[in-house]
Amino acid sequence: MRHSPSLQSAVKGFLQTFLLFISVLWSPSGLSHTFFESIVNIDVAASSGKLEIVHSYTLHDITAVLMQQTQLAINLEHPEHEFILKRYIEKNFKLRQGSKAVELQWVGILITPQTVEVYQESIEPLSLSTLELKQSVLRDSLARQINRVNFTEGASKGTLIFAGDSTWRKFQQTP
Repeated sequence: MRHSPSLQSAVKGFLQTFLLFISVLWSPSGLSHTFFESIVNIDVAASSGKLEIVHSYTLHDITAVLMQQTQLAINLEHPEHEFILKRYIEKNFKLRQGSKAVELQWVGILITPQTVEVYQESIEPLSLSTLELKQSVLRDSLARQINRVNFTEGASKGTLIFAGDSTWRKFQQTP
């Protein structure tokens, strides 16, 4: 069966565009950017005393890491893939009170063209002054990843920076 010249031209154009897209996407310069930073905001809700946590990660960084670890073509809009993200976040973002792990409830995610936002909250009321945090999301695969955690509790606020190590940090607040 012969196809019309216009159909052959359209298919050829599509294939060339597709191959160019793939080569740019998977080339070192296509995936590389010089700034690897996530931001997490933790607020203690005045009404309930519970922690309200909002993570913001670069979408292509988090999906690339999940694809590398699972060998799946990750689409975070798929419920099973959101579950993969949930397990990854729970493994790499941890709060503890003394030696006891703090349980966080998964609220959900919001996907934008550039970012994925993850929403969590504590099950019970907590004071940041009694907690420690370990934030190693993306640091297992991106050596230059910096994880910034901003927090507020009433009039007190502060920032924790996780870069170069994966140690536990105490919340040190400034009035």
